Amino acid sequence: MLLLRSHTLCPQGSGLRATLLLGVLGAVFVKGHNEAAPLSLVQTHAVRVSSHASASLAAAPASIVPPALVTVSWALDDPSACSTAFSCWIGVYLHGENATLTTPAEYRFVGGGGTRSGEASFRLLNMREDYEFHLFSGGLARPLLLGTSNVVAIAAAALHSPHAGRLSLTHAVDEMVVTWTAKAPSSGSDGVLQIGLMAGRYTRTVTATATSGDIAYPREAMCGDPATTSGWRSPGTFYSAVVSGLAPGTRYYYRYGFAAAITVGLQDGDSSSVAYWSVERSFLSRPVPGSDVELFAFGDLGEVATDGTSAWNKNMPPSQNTTDGMIADLATSGTNYSLVLHNGDISYARGYASQWEIFHEQIEPIATSVPWMISIGNHERDFHGSGSAVGDTDSGGECGVPAELRFHPTMWQTAADPTSTSVPKKDQPWYAFNYGPLHVVMISTEHAFDHDSAQFKFVQDDLAHVNRTQTPWIIVGGHRPYYISSINFDKPSGDQPVASDLRASFEDMLHNLSADTPVVQFGAHHHSYQRSCLPGIYQGECVPAGKGGGVVVVNLGMAGAGNSQNIQKPQPSIWAVVDDSHHGYCRIKANATTFRLEYVRGHDRELFDSFTLTAAQP
Repeated sequence: MLLLRSHTLCPQGSGLRATLLLGVLGAVFVKGHNEAAPLSLVQTHAVRVSSHASASLAAAPASIVPPALVTVSWALDDPSACSTAFSCWIGVYLHGENATLTTPAEYRFVGGGGTRSGEASFRLLNMREDYEFHLFSGGLARPLLLGTSNVVAIAAAALHSPHAGRLSLTHAVDEMVVTWTAKAPSSGSDGVLQIGLMAGRYTRTVTATATSGDIAYPREAMCGDPATTSGWRSPGTFYSAVVSGLAPGTRYYYRYGFAAAITVGLQDGDSSSVAYWSVERSFLSRPVPGSDVELFAFGDLGEVATDGTSAWNKNMPPSQNTTDGMIADLATSGTNYSLVLHNGDISYARGYASQWEIFHEQIEPIATSVPWMISIGNHERDFHGSGSAVGDTDSGGECGVPAELRFHPTMWQTAADPTSTSVPKKDQPWYAFNYGPLHVVMISTEHAFDHDSAQFKFVQDDLAHVNRTQTPWIIVGGHRPYYISSINFDKPSGDQPVASDLRASFEDMLHNLSADTPVVQFGAHHHSYQRSCLPGIYQGECVPAGKGGGVVVVNLGMAGAGNSQNIQKPQPSIWAVVDDSHHGYCRIKANATTFRLEYVRGHDRELFDSFTLTAAQP
């Protein structure tokens, strides 16, 4: 027998008072996935260099341990150069970058109204190279470089510091992958992970595998502009340590860094030997089949530069509320959150490598505590002529390369069976895994999924072998939605045409699996929260209660990017809840008999919607 319960704390359309500014800002943007990348506004190809320095800049402090706040004092010879509020701006560059070829990592408008001098502050991250600042007039369309600051050096104590840590799963139930980024030392010191069962007491050391060469991927590995041109910056070296032999459901404490101290040069010409280690983190190892699990799920997160510069994705401030909420949940006594499912549109870097740096810093407290498992979205993969199913340029030329190499490449195009001999394949980002009572299938809506495709055959074979006794709950996650309230019927890549294509491939398959225990389908892409009727949908209609055979659809593209408010009015009857004006994330608690999902709004962290499913008993 299938039992269902749902609860919506606020009626659809009612307003909640935003207690945080970010909650208000995030609600005013419509069709957020159409917003231009902020750095794309800088016309790098049009940059000119003044024949003589007509501005002075001084950046302090001159040496930093990132993240650090740097203040740039500036003065103009001729204040008329910055006569309007948007005439002059200061750009952040890595030392030695050519401003006529490379877009700034971030920028801030300064001056205006005849102002001759001033100060501007920037929060700098560890991008593994020294920094400098340029002052421009001419706005973003025709920038004229007026002056350059002194170099701000990365201090020896931080030069090779490990950062951007993230966890991921393999198919082996006793393994966890720990990945981080660092500047590779010339000495060749190995990256290592130290781990143990008690805080500060490490009983094992695991040697990490480093990406070949000094960088994780070259610009030539991607496929177009700006990723291969003005947006390119070195991603650093990625180190990955695979920890095996973990006891199930056990908390482990760990740190990562370099096996031996590294000799680095100092500014005074001397040298110093420095040991580079991360702060201590901990994670819960994988649960045994059927045991209780708690996890987070969402899509379309993005990132926020907290110093308020124009690297700050103007329609994504709510992403900070989302990550802050998950951090608070992880710290709440009595909770055991141990997994993230991120359903596409990850960082919204869109070809600008500096945005990945901001994203990783924002998620690091979470991603070093729980494995961060992704499905790929249009802003990671799509680019014309590259093999993506949709020929748009939404990835900014990245074509999936950064996303694939930054997150769990060991899983892609592989089945959940730990004895499988299938080998991960590049650019086939679909995979499945078991997690406690869950069987999770992550598909790519950016690749072919018709009945003749490799992806369809993979999903068909995987789902045919699910053990519903051990893993009664099936989650099928992908970026673009399977059902959606949207008026975007534009062919071929509009919300409704793609949803129709997805159903043509998968609806009967999922319907047949949900006769006794519902299948849960996650979509995103549309920046809203939408939850279907219970016990689910089949062929565009709500399945009558007690009849079984429905798929419960949850679209959770509300994590950070500006809201999509192009919903259908009146709402189709298949939707129980639609929220197109707020942001947040979902919390899931599941065991062998029940599956509960909660939608938490980010700006006040109040529960807005929830439902509970009960599995059929043998």
